[in-house]
Amino acid sequence: MTAVIKRKQHREIELQQKRSIKKLNKMMVQRTLEVHEAIQFDAPIKGLPPMSDVVSVYSDAIGDDYDINVIVDLITNCWNMGVYSKPVADLIWQLMVQPILILRGLDKDERVITVLRKAVIERSTVYAFDPRSIIEFSLTDQGEGESYLQVSSTKAEPHKQLFQLTSNAVQIIKAYR
Repeated sequence: MTAVIKRKQHREIELQQKRSIKKLNKMMVQRTLEVHEAIQFDAPIKGLPPMSDVVSVYSDAIGDDYDINVIVDLITNCWNMGVYSKPVADLIWQLMVQPILILRGLDKDERVITVLRKAVIERSTVYAFDPRSIIEFSLTDQGEGESYLQVSSTKAEPHKQLFQLTSNAVQIIKAYR
């Protein structure tokens, strides 16, 4: 019975992803894709705080009761989507974040959702001076429940970043099966 429910759930997620990708692609083609005006994409990256510190602020707010790899993955997605206008960010949420929340049983966890939404909002307000996008992260077990977080980031043109994101979205979700 649960295998049937899981298959149905995956089909629903994949259908929602296809809809979101279609809407995002339409925005890209029609050039109606908007980014937050506050983001300083031309700002220098020298002197900015380590990206791992920024990500840790949000992972610490969520707490230790979760799979840290999943939480950091969600936070990095939220950071990157925070450069876009609310309609675009909402589509990316449906494409990248909501499916992972559902598949990991976190879609009803208000603490996780609140912190993730906060990361999206603060990306364009508190961290508007930061032009970086997160491209990958790694966690190294330090023992005794501690992990070392390393985050790689770069300056990325938001339209190219979105194209890459939509291209990889379905494969990323399949990795969570």
